[in-house]
Amino acid sequence: MRELEIYIHFPFCARKCAYCDFCSFDSLSETERERYVTALVNEISAFADTARDRAVRSVFFGGGTPSLLIENQLTEIFSALSHYNILSDAEISMEINPKTVDREKLEFIRGCGVNRLSIGMQSANDSELFMLGRLHNREDFLTCYHLAREVGFDNINVDIMTALPGQSISELEKTLDFTVSLKPEHISAYILKIEENTPFAKRKIATPDEELTADMYLYTCERLKNAGYSHYEISNFARDGYRCLHNMGYWQGADYLGFGVSASSLFEGKRYTHTRNFYEYIDFSDGKKTADDYINCEEITENEGESDEKYEYIMLSLRLSDGILLERANELFGFDFYLHFKDIIDRTVKAGLATLDGGRYFLTDRGMCVSSSVICEFLLRMS
Repeated sequence: MRELEIYIHFPFCARKCAYCDFCSFDSLSETERERYVTALVNEISAFADTARDRAVRSVFFGGGTPSLLIENQLTEIFSALSHYNILSDAEISMEINPKTVDREKLEFIRGCGVNRLSIGMQSANDSELFMLGRLHNREDFLTCYHLAREVGFDNINVDIMTALPGQSISELEKTLDFTVSLKPEHISAYILKIEENTPFAKRKIATPDEELTADMYLYTCERLKNAGYSHYEISNFARDGYRCLHNMGYWQGADYLGFGVSASSLFEGKRYTHTRNFYEYIDFSDGKKTADDYINCEEITENEGESDEKYEYIMLSLRLSDGILLERANELFGFDFYLHFKDIIDRTVKAGLATLDGGRYFLTDRGMCVSSSVICEFLLRMS
Protein backbone atom coordinates (compact mmCIF):
# COMPACT_ATOMS: atom_id res chain seq x y z
CA MET A 1 0.00 0.00 0.00
CA ARG A 2 1.45 3.36 -1.06
CA GLU A 3 2.01 5.94 1.65
CA LEU A 4 0.46 9.39 1.89
CA GLU A 5 0.94 12.45 4.06
CA ILE A 6 -1.74 14.93 5.08
CA TYR A 7 -1.34 18.63 5.83
CA ILE A 8 -4.17 20.62 7.45
CA HIS A 9 -4.01 24.41 7.36
CA PHE A 10 -5.68 26.44 10.12
CA PRO A 11 -5.16 30.09 9.13
CA PHE A 12 -6.19 31.86 12.31
CA CYS A 13 -3.92 33.67 14.77
CA ALA A 14 -4.57 35.60 17.95
CA ARG A 15 -2.19 38.20 16.52
CA LYS A 16 -0.19 38.16 13.30
CA CYS A 17 3.57 38.47 13.82
CA ALA A 18 5.44 41.38 12.24
CA TYR A 19 7.51 39.10 9.98
CA CYS A 20 4.80 36.67 8.91
CA ASP A 21 3.87 36.19 5.25
CA PHE A 22 1.91 32.97 5.76
CA CYS A 23 -1.77 32.80 4.86
CA SER A 24 -3.21 33.66 8.26
CA PHE A 25 -5.75 36.07 9.72
CA ASP A 26 -6.12 37.71 13.12
CA SER A 27 -9.31 39.71 12.62
CA LEU A 28 -11.95 37.14 11.65
CA SER A 29 -14.84 36.22 13.94
CA GLU A 30 -15.68 32.99 15.75
CA THR A 31 -18.48 32.46 13.25
CA GLU A 32 -15.99 32.64 10.39
CA ARG A 33 -13.75 30.16 12.19
CA GLU A 34 -16.68 27.77 12.47
CA ARG A 35 -17.49 28.21 8.78
CA TYR A 36 -13.86 27.51 7.94
CA VAL A 37 -13.72 24.32 10.01
CA THR A 38 -16.89 23.11 8.27
CA ALA A 39 -15.32 23.81 4.88
CA LEU A 40 -12.12 22.07 5.96
CA VAL A 41 -14.01 18.99 7.13
CA ASN A 42 -15.90 18.94 3.84
CA GLU A 43 -12.65 18.88 1.87
CA ILE A 44 -11.07 16.20 4.07
CA SER A 45 -14.18 14.06 3.68
CA ALA A 46 -14.25 14.55 -0.09
CA PHE A 47 -10.85 12.87 -0.49
CA ALA A 48 -11.43 9.92 1.86
CA ASP A 49 -12.62 7.57 -0.87
CA THR A 50 -9.96 8.72 -3.36
CA ALA A 51 -7.23 7.99 -0.81
CA ARG A 52 -8.71 4.74 0.48
CA ASP A 53 -5.81 2.68 -0.92
CA ARG A 54 -3.17 4.87 0.75
CA ALA A 55 -1.50 4.38 4.14
CA VAL A 56 -1.26 7.73 5.92
CA ARG A 57 2.09 7.94 7.66
CA SER A 58 1.83 11.54 8.92
CA VAL A 59 -0.67 14.30 9.61
CA PHE A 60 0.52 17.87 10.22
CA PHE A 61 -1.61 20.69 11.60
CA GLY A 62 -0.02 23.96 10.51
CA GLY A 63 -1.01 27.57 10.35
CA GLY A 64 -1.65 30.14 11.54
CA THR A 65 -2.09 28.79 15.02
CA PRO A 66 -3.76 25.35 15.08
CA SER A 67 -3.69 25.35 18.89
CA LEU A 68 -6.53 27.93 18.70
CA LEU A 69 -8.84 25.13 17.54
CA ILE A 70 -11.42 24.46 20.24
CA GLU A 71 -12.43 20.99 21.36
CA ASN A 72 -15.50 20.46 19.17
CA GLN A 73 -13.57 21.70 16.10
CA LEU A 74 -10.72 19.28 16.71
CA THR A 75 -13.22 16.49 17.27
CA GLU A 76 -14.89 17.25 13.90
CA ILE A 77 -11.56 17.22 12.08
CA PHE A 78 -10.35 13.98 13.65
CA SER A 79 -13.72 12.40 12.93
CA ALA A 80 -13.24 13.21 9.23
CA LEU A 81 -9.69 11.85 9.37
CA SER A 82 -10.95 8.58 10.86
CA HIS A 83 -12.12 7.56 7.37
CA TYR A 84 -8.49 7.41 6.22
CA ASN A 85 -6.12 4.51 6.71
CA ILE A 86 -3.88 6.21 9.28
CA LEU A 87 -1.03 3.93 10.35
CA SER A 88 -0.91 3.01 14.02
CA ASP A 89 2.56 4.53 14.36
CA ALA A 90 1.81 7.61 12.23
CA GLU A 91 3.37 10.91 13.23
CA ILE A 92 0.60 13.39 14.11
CA SER A 93 2.07 16.87 14.56
CA MET A 94 0.61 20.19 15.63
CA GLU A 95 2.14 23.65 15.69
CA ILE A 96 1.30 25.52 18.88
CA ASN A 97 1.79 29.01 20.24
CA PRO A 98 2.83 28.96 23.92
CA LYS A 99 0.21 31.56 24.84
CA THR A 100 -2.74 29.59 23.44
CA VAL A 101 -2.60 26.40 25.51
CA ASP A 102 -2.96 25.30 29.12
CA ARG A 103 -2.75 21.85 30.72
CA GLU A 104 -6.36 20.99 29.85
CA LYS A 105 -5.90 22.00 26.20
CA LEU A 106 -2.66 20.03 25.87
CA GLU A 107 -4.29 16.96 27.44
CA PHE A 108 -7.15 17.20 24.95
CA ILE A 109 -4.80 17.61 21.99
CA ARG A 110 -2.85 14.56 23.12
CA GLY A 111 -6.06 12.61 23.66
CA CYS A 112 -7.08 13.29 20.05
CA GLY A 113 -3.96 11.45 18.88
CA VAL A 114 -1.44 14.25 18.38
CA ASN A 115 1.95 12.78 19.33
CA ARG A 116 4.34 15.51 18.22
CA LEU A 117 4.32 19.21 19.08
CA SER A 118 6.12 22.03 17.30
CA ILE A 119 6.32 24.98 19.68
CA GLY A 120 7.04 28.39 18.22
CA MET A 121 9.52 29.92 20.63
CA GLN A 122 11.64 31.90 18.08
CA SER A 123 13.86 33.50 20.76
CA ALA A 124 14.66 33.17 24.44
CA ASN A 125 15.16 36.94 24.63
CA ASP A 126 12.04 38.87 25.71
CA SER A 127 13.06 42.04 23.88
CA GLU A 128 13.50 40.07 20.64
CA LEU A 129 10.12 38.40 21.12
CA PHE A 130 8.47 41.79 21.60
CA MET A 131 10.18 43.14 18.48
CA LEU A 132 8.95 40.11 16.46
CA GLY A 133 5.39 40.71 17.63
CA ARG A 134 5.09 37.43 19.49
CA LEU A 135 2.35 37.05 22.12
CA HIS A 136 4.50 35.12 24.56
CA ASN A 137 7.60 35.79 26.60
CA ARG A 138 10.36 33.42 27.68
CA GLU A 139 8.51 32.38 30.85
CA ASP A 140 5.32 31.63 28.88
CA PHE A 141 7.29 29.34 26.59
CA LEU A 142 8.95 27.58 29.52
CA THR A 143 5.60 26.97 31.21
CA CYS A 144 4.15 25.58 27.97
CA TYR A 145 7.15 23.34 27.37
CA HIS A 146 7.07 21.82 30.87
CA LEU A 147 3.30 21.30 30.71
CA ALA A 148 3.70 19.49 27.40
CA ARG A 149 6.23 17.15 29.00
CA GLU A 150 4.00 16.61 32.03
CA VAL A 151 1.00 15.54 29.96
CA GLY A 152 3.13 13.02 28.07
CA PHE A 153 4.52 14.57 24.90
CA ASP A 154 7.85 12.89 24.25
CA ASN A 155 8.46 14.28 20.76
CA ILE A 156 8.77 18.07 20.76
CA ASN A 157 10.23 20.46 18.23
CA VAL A 158 11.25 23.98 19.20
CA ASP A 159 11.28 26.67 16.50
CA ILE A 160 13.92 29.38 16.75
CA MET A 161 14.90 32.21 14.41
CA THR A 162 18.34 33.59 13.61
CA ALA A 163 19.60 36.79 11.98
CA LEU A 164 17.00 38.90 13.77
CA PRO A 165 17.17 42.70 13.48
CA GLY A 166 19.95 43.92 15.77
CA GLN A 167 20.83 40.39 16.90
CA SER A 168 24.41 39.56 17.81
CA ILE A 169 26.01 36.13 17.94
CA SER A 170 26.21 36.43 21.73
CA GLU A 171 22.42 36.94 21.89
CA LEU A 172 21.88 34.03 19.53
CA GLU A 173 24.14 31.94 21.77
CA LYS A 174 21.82 32.60 24.74
CA THR A 175 18.82 31.36 22.77
CA LEU A 176 20.68 28.27 21.61
CA ASP A 177 21.98 27.48 25.10
CA PHE A 178 18.49 27.89 26.58
CA THR A 179 16.94 25.66 23.91
CA VAL A 180 19.57 22.94 24.21
CA SER A 181 19.22 22.91 28.01
CA LEU A 182 15.61 21.75 27.62
CA LYS A 183 16.65 18.76 25.49
CA PRO A 184 13.86 18.83 22.90
CA GLU A 185 13.93 16.00 20.40
CA HIS A 186 14.04 18.38 17.44
CA ILE A 187 15.06 21.99 16.75
CA SER A 188 14.17 24.04 13.68
CA ALA A 189 16.41 27.08 13.21
CA TYR A 190 15.22 29.42 10.49
CA ILE A 191 16.99 32.48 9.13
CA LEU A 192 14.64 35.46 9.23
CA LYS A 193 13.82 36.80 5.79
CA ILE A 194 11.93 40.04 5.32
CA GLU A 195 8.97 39.22 3.06
CA GLU A 196 7.09 41.77 0.99
CA ASN A 197 3.92 43.30 2.43
CA THR A 198 4.76 42.35 6.01
CA PRO A 199 5.00 45.01 8.75
CA PHE A 200 8.77 44.49 8.82
CA ALA A 201 9.00 45.22 5.09
CA LYS A 202 6.79 48.30 5.34
CA ARG A 203 8.93 49.63 8.21
CA LYS A 204 12.09 48.80 6.24
CA ILE A 205 13.48 46.76 9.13
CA ALA A 206 17.12 45.80 8.53
CA THR A 207 18.52 42.37 9.32
CA PRO A 208 22.22 41.45 9.76
CA ASP A 209 24.33 41.59 6.60
CA GLU A 210 25.13 38.46 4.59
CA GLU A 211 28.44 37.84 6.33
CA LEU A 212 27.00 38.01 9.85
CA THR A 213 23.96 35.99 8.78
CA ALA A 214 26.28 33.27 7.45
CA ASP A 215 28.34 33.36 10.66
CA MET A 216 25.16 32.93 12.69
CA TYR A 217 24.06 30.01 10.55
CA LEU A 218 27.40 28.24 10.86
CA TYR A 219 27.54 28.93 14.58
CA THR A 220 24.05 27.48 15.00
CA CYS A 221 25.04 24.34 13.09
CA GLU A 222 28.17 23.86 15.20
CA ARG A 223 26.44 24.54 18.54
CA LEU A 224 23.58 22.16 17.88
CA LYS A 225 25.78 19.39 16.49
CA ASN A 226 27.99 19.64 19.56
CA ALA A 227 24.86 19.22 21.66
CA GLY A 228 24.00 15.93 19.96
CA TYR A 229 21.66 17.09 17.20
CA SER A 230 22.11 15.79 13.68
CA HIS A 231 21.95 18.52 11.02
CA TYR A 232 19.77 16.56 8.62
CA GLU A 233 18.21 19.40 6.59
CA ILE A 234 19.12 23.02 5.89
CA SER A 235 17.16 24.38 8.85
CA ASN A 236 16.46 21.26 10.89
CA PHE A 237 18.29 19.37 13.61
CA ALA A 238 17.24 16.20 15.42
CA ARG A 239 18.31 13.68 17.98
CA ASP A 240 18.67 10.13 16.68
CA GLY A 241 15.30 8.76 15.60
CA TYR A 242 13.48 12.08 15.72
CA ARG A 243 13.71 13.53 12.23
CA CYS A 244 10.37 15.08 11.30
CA LEU A 245 8.71 12.29 9.35
CA HIS A 246 6.23 14.64 7.71
CA ASN A 247 8.82 17.06 6.39
CA MET A 248 11.08 14.21 5.31
CA GLY A 249 8.21 13.09 3.11
CA TYR A 250 8.16 16.47 1.35
CA TRP A 251 11.91 16.40 0.79
CA GLN A 252 11.88 12.79 -0.41
CA GLY A 253 9.09 13.43 -2.92
CA ALA A 254 6.27 11.56 -1.15
CA ASP A 255 2.66 12.21 -2.11
CA TYR A 256 0.77 14.57 0.20
CA LEU A 257 -2.66 16.13 0.37
CA GLY A 258 -2.96 19.67 1.69
CA PHE A 259 -6.37 20.66 3.04
CA GLY A 260 -7.51 24.23 3.59
CA VAL A 261 -6.97 27.70 2.19
CA SER A 262 -3.53 28.16 0.53
CA ALA A 263 -2.62 24.49 1.10
CA SER A 264 -0.49 22.71 -1.51
CA SER A 265 -0.66 19.09 -2.65
CA LEU A 266 1.35 16.58 -4.63
CA PHE A 267 -1.02 13.75 -5.51
CA GLU A 268 -0.80 11.17 -8.26
CA GLY A 269 2.07 13.09 -9.86
CA LYS A 270 0.17 16.38 -9.98
CA ARG A 271 0.92 19.57 -8.03
CA TYR A 272 -1.71 22.14 -7.13
CA THR A 273 -2.22 24.90 -4.56
CA HIS A 274 -5.47 26.34 -3.20
CA THR A 275 -6.34 30.02 -3.28
CA ARG A 276 -5.25 32.32 -0.43
CA ASN A 277 -8.70 33.95 -0.57
CA PHE A 278 -10.49 32.85 2.58
CA TYR A 279 -14.04 33.44 1.34
CA GLU A 280 -13.49 31.84 -2.06
CA TYR A 281 -12.31 28.69 -0.31
CA ILE A 282 -15.13 28.38 2.22
CA ASP A 283 -17.82 29.21 -0.36
CA PHE A 284 -16.46 26.53 -2.69
CA SER A 285 -16.11 23.84 -0.01
CA ASP A 286 -19.85 23.35 0.51
CA GLY A 287 -19.97 19.62 1.17
CA LYS A 288 -21.08 18.76 -2.36
CA LYS A 289 -17.69 18.72 -4.09
CA THR A 290 -15.68 15.65 -5.02
CA ALA A 291 -11.91 15.26 -4.85
CA ASP A 292 -11.72 15.93 -8.60
CA ASP A 293 -13.62 19.17 -8.09
CA TYR A 294 -10.98 20.39 -5.67
CA ILE A 295 -8.06 19.28 -7.85
CA ASN A 296 -9.38 20.66 -11.13
CA CYS A 297 -11.39 23.74 -10.22
CA GLU A 298 -9.58 26.81 -11.52
CA GLU A 299 -11.76 28.98 -9.28
CA ILE A 300 -9.85 28.01 -6.14
CA THR A 301 -6.88 25.99 -7.36
CA GLU A 302 -3.71 26.94 -9.14
CA ASN A 303 -2.63 23.83 -11.00
CA GLU A 304 1.12 23.61 -11.33
CA GLY A 305 1.01 20.63 -13.68
CA GLU A 306 2.91 17.40 -13.62
CA SER A 307 5.84 17.30 -11.23
CA ASP A 308 9.30 17.10 -12.80
CA GLU A 309 10.94 14.28 -10.89
CA LYS A 310 14.47 15.07 -12.05
CA TYR A 311 14.42 18.74 -11.13
CA GLU A 312 12.75 17.98 -7.82
CA TYR A 313 15.22 15.24 -6.99
CA ILE A 314 18.11 17.70 -7.19
CA MET A 315 16.31 20.53 -5.39
CA LEU A 316 15.01 18.40 -2.56
CA SER A 317 17.97 16.03 -2.12
CA LEU A 318 20.44 18.89 -1.73
CA ARG A 319 18.38 20.23 1.17
CA LEU A 320 19.15 17.03 3.08
CA SER A 321 22.36 15.83 4.67
CA ASP A 322 21.75 12.52 2.86
CA GLY A 323 22.27 14.40 -0.39
CA ILE A 324 22.15 12.94 -3.88
CA LEU A 325 22.60 9.17 -4.08
CA LEU A 326 24.60 8.70 -7.27
CA GLU A 327 23.22 5.23 -8.03
CA ARG A 328 19.65 6.51 -7.68
CA ALA A 329 20.49 9.60 -9.76
CA ASN A 330 22.01 7.47 -12.53
CA GLU A 331 18.78 5.45 -12.76
CA LEU A 332 16.55 8.52 -12.68
CA PHE A 333 18.49 10.62 -15.19
CA GLY A 334 19.52 7.79 -17.51
CA PHE A 335 23.18 8.84 -17.60
CA ASP A 336 26.23 8.96 -15.33
CA PHE A 337 25.27 11.78 -12.99
CA TYR A 338 28.79 12.44 -11.75
CA LEU A 339 30.33 12.63 -15.21
CA HIS A 340 27.56 14.89 -16.51
CA PHE A 341 27.92 17.38 -13.63
CA LYS A 342 31.61 16.70 -12.93
CA ASP A 343 32.78 20.31 -13.11
CA ILE A 344 30.08 21.54 -10.69
CA ILE A 345 30.62 18.65 -8.30
CA ASP A 346 34.42 18.91 -8.29
CA ARG A 347 34.38 22.70 -7.92
CA THR A 348 31.94 22.70 -5.00
CA VAL A 349 33.87 19.91 -3.27
CA LYS A 350 37.16 21.81 -3.71
CA ALA A 351 35.54 24.98 -2.31
CA GLY A 352 34.39 23.11 0.80
CA LEU A 353 30.73 23.52 -0.10
CA ALA A 354 30.09 19.83 -0.69
CA THR A 355 31.41 16.33 -0.07
CA LEU A 356 31.58 13.35 -2.42
CA ASP A 357 31.80 10.18 -0.37
CA GLY A 358 30.39 6.66 -0.35
CA GLY A 359 28.32 7.13 -3.47
CA ARG A 360 26.75 10.33 -2.13
CA TYR A 361 27.13 13.97 -3.06
CA PHE A 362 25.94 16.24 -0.26
CA LEU A 363 26.38 19.81 0.89
CA THR A 364 28.46 20.77 3.92
CA ASP A 365 27.19 23.33 6.43
CA ARG A 366 28.90 26.03 4.38
CA GLY A 367 27.27 24.65 1.26
CA MET A 368 23.83 24.63 2.87
CA CYS A 369 24.35 28.28 3.71
CA VAL A 370 24.47 29.01 -0.04
CA SER A 371 22.36 26.06 -1.16
CA SER A 372 20.18 28.10 -3.52
CA SER A 373 23.21 29.08 -5.60
CA VAL A 374 24.55 25.51 -5.76
CA ILE A 375 21.16 24.09 -6.70
CA CYS A 376 20.72 26.72 -9.41
CA GLU A 377 23.96 25.63 -11.04
CA PHE A 378 22.61 22.11 -11.48
CA LEU A 379 19.20 23.26 -12.70
CA LEU A 380 20.67 25.69 -15.21
CA ARG A 381 22.80 22.89 -16.64
CA MET A 382 19.64 20.84 -17.14
CA SER A 383 17.62 23.59 -18.82
